[in-house]
Amino acid sequence: AVYIYRVLVVNDQGVACDLSWDAVKEFATSIGIPHVPELWRGRKRDIMIDRFLDTNYRKDGFVDAVPLAEDSPCDEGVVIRIESGMQPSIFKCKSPVFLQLETKLLDTAEILEYTGVDES
Repeated sequence: AVYIYRVLVVNDQGVACDLSWDAVKEFATSIGIPHVPELWRGRKRDIMIDRFLDTNYRKDGFVDAVPLAEDSPCDEGVVIRIESGMQPSIFKCKSPVFLQLETKLLDTAEILEYTGVDES
C-alpha cells in the first residue's frame, strides 16, 4: 500500500516548498490516499526517539500504525518532521533491528545481470 508522508510543491521557477504536516494530511484525504499515521506530536525537546525504534508499533499500543509484517520483530522506523519556518526538516529514522534484517536479506538476494540484449 502507498501512504503519503510528504508533499512537495515545485513552481515554474523550480522553487520547492513542502506542505505543512496538517496540509499533507488534508491533501491525502482529498485525493483518497492514506497518509502515514501520526504516532506522536509535540516539542522537539520532548521526543524520545528510542521509544520509536526497535518496536512493533501496533503491539506497543499505536493502533493506527501500519504493520510491516505479522512476524516482524519490529517495524521499519519513523519519519520525524521538525516544522519551523517555511521548510520543515524531515528525517527518516530506521530501526537498528530492521536494518540488520534488511542487510541480511540484501546479502542473500540473487544478483540478476542485465546485458541490455533482447534475446527473444
